[in-house]
Amino acid sequence: KMWNRRRVLCVALVVAICVGVMAPATYAVSLDAAVPRIITHEEAMQMPSGPIDPYNMRARCSDDDSTLRSKRQYDEMPEIPIDTRGPVEYSLETRADYNWNAYHNYENLKDLMQSFHNTYHPLNIANLYEIGTSASGLRKLWVIEIGTNAGTTTRKPQFRYSANMHGDEVVGRELCLRLIDYLLSEYVGGNPEIRRLLETTSIHVMPSMNPDGFEAHSRANSRGVDLNRNFPDQFDRQASGKRGSIDSDSALANAPHRIARDLSHAEPRVAREAETEAVMRWAQAHYFVLCANFHGGSVVANYPFDGNRQHRSGQYSAAPDDSLFKTMALTYALPNPTMRNSHEFRNGITNGAQWYVLYGGMQDWHYLTRGCFELTIELSEIKWPAPGQLSDFWAENRQSMLDYIHLVHKGVRGTVTDAQTGRPLTNARVQADSHPPHVLSNTYGDYYRPLAPGTYSLTASADGYAPATKRVTYTPATASPYMNDNVWDFALTPSSP
Repeated sequence: KMWNRRRVLCVALVVAICVGVMAPATYAVSLDAAVPRIITHEEAMQMPSGPIDPYNMRARCSDDDSTLRSKRQYDEMPEIPIDTRGPVEYSLETRADYNWNAYHNYENLKDLMQSFHNTYHPLNIANLYEIGTSASGLRKLWVIEIGTNAGTTTRKPQFRYSANMHGDEVVGRELCLRLIDYLLSEYVGGNPEIRRLLETTSIHVMPSMNPDGFEAHSRANSRGVDLNRNFPDQFDRQASGKRGSIDSDSALANAPHRIARDLSHAEPRVAREAETEAVMRWAQAHYFVLCANFHGGSVVANYPFDGNRQHRSGQYSAAPDDSLFKTMALTYALPNPTMRNSHEFRNGITNGAQWYVLYGGMQDWHYLTRGCFELTIELSEIKWPAPGQLSDFWAENRQSMLDYIHLVHKGVRGTVTDAQTGRPLTNARVQADSHPPHVLSNTYGDYYRPLAPGTYSLTASADGYAPATKRVTYTPATASPYMNDNVWDFALTPSSP
């Protein structure tokens, strides 16, 4: 009875939002006609970010923009992910006829990833592997590594793209498959930029972190859990599984090693989903320098932190590397016309907590525990757009995806060794200005530390060794596009017994 009395009023209230005028709001930022491929840090610092306040905004409308609109057009979400590719299977000979305007269900995706491996692994530029199984136990989490000598341990910085963490956010899943095809085929075709990129970078791509959710058209996994609320968290003890949360700026400043240790070893009373555990193991087994995770539901490049101590949305929560994160986000957003011209976010970027707070997210965990600099990229306001639009999304995001990978070579790098034996030290910790996170040296003793321009106290430490500190000035102009030439090596002296 209550519903019958109130339903007309409920619908009328929703319809009321469509009454009035609508036009793009222009934020006063001047950009050259040719958008820079990778912007400078100085340019980034002059560009505002975050949600545009709808109550304190002046709209500048052209004649073409100031039209009355009674509704917003949305594409219908397909009821099932129908495979419309036709009989053409992927190979070097048939890839030109491959239909990319179709969603790949799990079996299609698995077959395509296997085809990538079969086609390019003999050329030593691709290697397919899996990092675990979904919560249902029915589907693998597939990853392909791209680069020269893929599948072997190489002295190259490691980069990672992942997507489809939320099963019903699917554009990133398809863009990852397109990127894999593009990188591999362009390398074989002799594209000098791509050849140099694959010679200097190890690129790992996981198109679907939540294959069960995709098959069910569900945000959550097969157990009904939102995977982006399932990681250990510095601010929320329920998410992190710790009795006390790391909830003060002084704690972040004074105990970076403890923070990484605490977030890496959450108490067992907090259940981690199979997909979450797989990604955590994956991160701990590799030395990813830079990564991004693709989502849907908006169009924006989101950077840490996602949470704050106040548990309140709309409050900026800056990470220690806030200025660098802003530059990273702009590097992705500016080549994408829809993102950079956003009506909701200045320059197409936002701090996570300033937009809305969440706890148990992946990007904050990766940053604090592994020193992996991660963004969350929202690709489409419509989570499951019509398949015919996928090529448009690829056209808008291709340059952004490539430019963002190049950032893995920005910052400083070096090798940490034993001063007495010259032996490389694995898992040595390297910090800038004694704040979290620390980055870790790999099996060759190599470390990579992304930095914003400036002068830093760079400290290397390892268990059983005395720490060493160097004063380092990083200037991006001294770095080549593909291989960072800002090299700072450390030779650590064993501690006295």
